[in-house]
Amino acid sequence: MVDLKDLGTMENEMIALVSSGVVYTFADIQKLYNENRNKFPAYNRSFKKFLRKLLELGLAERHILDEEGYQKKTVFTFGDFDSYECISKINKNAYFSHHTALFMNSMTEQIPKTAYVSYELSQTKITVTRPELKQENIDKVFSAPPREARYYLFNRRQVILHASKFNGYTGVIKNSNGTFFQTDPERSLIDSVVRPYFSGGIFNVLNVFIENRERYSISKIVNYLKALNYIYPYHQAIGFLLEKAGFPEKDLALFENMGIKHKFYIDYEISDRSLSKRWNLIYPSAFDE
Repeated sequence: MVDLKDLGTMENEMIALVSSGVVYTFADIQKLYNENRNKFPAYNRSFKKFLRKLLELGLAERHILDEEGYQKKTVFTFGDFDSYECISKINKNAYFSHHTALFMNSMTEQIPKTAYVSYELSQTKITVTRPELKQENIDKVFSAPPREARYYLFNRRQVILHASKFNGYTGVIKNSNGTFFQTDPERSLIDSVVRPYFSGGIFNVLNVFIENRERYSISKIVNYLKALNYIYPYHQAIGFLLEKAGFPEKDLALFENMGIKHKFYIDYEISDRSLSKRWNLIYPSAFDE
């Protein structure tokens, strides 16, 4: 039997327990309960009663919804909270990428209305046999629109969750507060070249390369490309963008030496197009204006 006069103290201890963190998943709350249940005799036999009491004391239940409005993930917050930290809970291996990461790295002044989140597929899902790259397949893929992404909603904000092939989280770092993960400048640039429509469009990507020349490492980009081991020759698009950004020949040669075997495209569905002979790359003619 719990002494009623002890309930006030117990409630304060429960508030102190959840106020030690800001954003929790259901599993996080359950772990807190399992580790501290003996401190709360009134609730030590029922997690549901414990959670219900926390909600009464100010813990807020929030939902990440899928595009049909169904619940994808539940997160719990106490007091002021960071939306990005909440969104990062959408997947246990999630990290912010593309336009969101460019913004977090102070590489663009465009404020992304959509939060772009990636996670890696497991190593077991990697295709062992690398398919042969054929020109007709490249032409077909890049003459069509890109695959539609599935989106989610958090606090009326659109969230794109993107599955990336396994690569050991190349270029993924913790944010400055240590509360979630994001890509570093070099990986953010590579991801933006691979999927420019996730980074404000190819013209914004070009501007990011130009405006941030002093903020990224060419050698890191080269090493990351080797680690990521793409089927498509994205190094041709990156070399082209670096040339547009005014990098010296010694840097451009690093990408040229990776090979220029196929005609490639800097974006999908380019209508008014030009060809860079050096990079064998189709790009929008407006780049030259």
